[in-house]
Amino acid sequence: MNNTDAVVKEQRAGIVIIVHMDGEPVALLTRRGKLNPEKIGVEPYGRESWAGACQVTAHGRSKSSDEGPYSTMLRELREERGQKWADIVGELNAREHVYVANVDENEKRVITTYGVYVTEERLSELKHTHKPGLTIADFVGLELTAGATLEPLPKSKMDQLRPLEKSEKSGVRDLEAVAMFPDEIVAVRAALEKAQE
Repeated sequence: MNNTDAVVKEQRAGIVIIVHMDGEPVALLTRRGKLNPEKIGVEPYGRESWAGACQVTAHGRSKSSDEGPYSTMLRELREERGQKWADIVGELNAREHVYVANVDENEKRVITTYGVYVTEERLSELKHTHKPGLTIADFVGLELTAGATLEPLPKSKMDQLRPLEKSEKSGVRDLEAVAMFPDEIVAVRAALEKAQE
């Protein structure tokens, strides 16, 4: 194979934000909503695939304007969670607190998932509250964009993580389960373990 035959792999990137609440590390996951405004005109009624599935805090495909996986992750975080979230992660990266939690690569794509620990003080900025002693309950069901919600996953409940099944592409029925793509499960476990160090 010469250089002109090289396969260009799709690039994706995401981030899992870890916080400390109720005495343990907690991963802030996103539970996908039923509709996705980006899919209007592409999917019937803008229907979200894998509705009800969990994923890392923010995740998405790279665009030609992205300078690499980190740039993709920050853009996705800004688009999905807002400028304040991206600003906080950017500031933490400047102090070398953002790390690669997992890289999953196959013949078609490369997915880089970052991890970062955010203090309770910085977390309260994201919640737009300054009350001390934030708990997991303060974040359960916090509405995000496109009907998605925040889904805190304490380290003690990592056993609830399970891979998505192909039959769930039209929607996850058991919302008590934390069904995720396998590469994201690896990243979440790695980030929660690192937070314990």
